[in-house]
Amino acid sequence: MTENKEMAEEMAKKKTEQPAGAVVKSTNGGNDLEFSIFQQDEKELSALLQGNLAGRTLTAADLVRAPIPAGGGTTWEIESLDGIEKTDEVQGVIIHQKNIRAYWPDSDPNGEPPLCRSDDAMTGIGAIQADQPAESRDCFTCPMAQWGSDPKGGKGQACTLKKALFILRPDSILPMVVMIPPSSLQNIDRYLLALLNASAPFWGAVTGLSLEKAQGNSGPYSQVKARRVAPLTPEQTARMKMYQDDIVPALNQGATPTD
Repeated sequence: MTENKEMAEEMAKKKTEQPAGAVVKSTNGGNDLEFSIFQQDEKELSALLQGNLAGRTLTAADLVRAPIPAGGGTTWEIESLDGIEKTDEVQGVIIHQKNIRAYWPDSDPNGEPPLCRSDDAMTGIGAIQADQPAESRDCFTCPMAQWGSDPKGGKGQACTLKKALFILRPDSILPMVVMIPPSSLQNIDRYLLALLNASAPFWGAVTGLSLEKAQGNSGPYSQVKARRVAPLTPEQTARMKMYQDDIVPALNQGATPTD
């Protein structure tokens, strides 16, 4: 009886103990974060990802998304198993990023697919007029990607440039997607360059994304702001890189939604 009781207590203790390195210590006065992938055996997690994703494309359309609110909203609304989660800041590790382009001849696409699109913002596949055949074209020299080509007469580009951020949140195994609109690209690029300047890979830090109300010519809109919540330890960064190596190939196989 005593032996069984001691065994049960030891098993309960192991369930409540966190593996070494599972917790990311906040450096900005916030709460410490426990990442699910750090609590799992790395070989088992790798086998799980490779086994479940083998031969399958995993696109942004398959993943949870955090849409940018309309009208200058400053609260994220994210679908979850328990309904809509509302938060002022999305926190997680950026494990992948993709610059994408999409061109619609009509400024109001109304659900129609783009006439031309690019999943790397370098080479587009499509046409710039509806009566043209689809072909490969260089995004850098395409007239629809030049500043001032906005059909509404503005200074922007007719072909929309966005950045897809794939963010792994602490309680998830699969990343979430945030589509960064053109008005926020400079903020995100500056943040990523700041990490680079500090010799810090973007997968080696917990990033916080918040929303700020801004005023444009056509009304208020939401700008995305980024900050480093906490750096990962070298061991955690190495583990995140292993996760990244397992899942990014699947993310790159399929097309990324443009909306």
